[in-house]
Amino acid sequence: MEKQSGMRLEVDESLVVPVVQEQIRIAVVREMEKIDDLFPKMVDHVLNQKVCSNGTVSNYSRENKHTFVEITFQNAIQSAAKEAIQEYITDNMDNFKKEFGQHIKKSTDELAQAFVNGIVEASEHAWRFKVDVSLPKDN
Repeated sequence: MEKQSGMRLEVDESLVVPVVQEQIRIAVVREMEKIDDLFPKMVDHVLNQKVCSNGTVSNYSRENKHTFVEITFQNAIQSAAKEAIQEYITDNMDNFKKEFGQHIKKSTDELAQAFVNGIVEASEHAWRFKVDVSLPKDN
C-alpha cells in the first residue's frame, strides 16, 4: 500500500481566479474568430432546413418536405395575395352586390317556376293532391 504524504499545498483563490478567467477569455476569443466561417454555414443550414407545411420542424420526418425558405416565401406571397384580393373586393363591393342580387333573383325565379311546374304536373296526374306552403314568420 501506498502511504499518503503529510504534505499539503494551499493556493489562494484570489491568485487562481484571474488566471482561469483569462484562459477562458482567450478560449472564447479564439472560438469567436471561427464564427466568420461558422455563420454562413449556420445561415445556410437554417434557410435550407426541411420543415413541414407550417414552417416548423415536425417530429415526423416524412412531413418535413419543404425548405424553410420555400415555406417562408410561400407564406409571404399568400399573405400579399390575400391582402390584394381583400383590397380588390373592398374596392368592387358595389359591383359584387349588384351581381349577387341578379344571381339571387334569377335563382328565385327558377325556383318559383319549378314549384309551379311541380304543382301543375301533380294536378294533371293525380285526382287528389295536397299542397302545404309554410314560410317563417318575421319577428
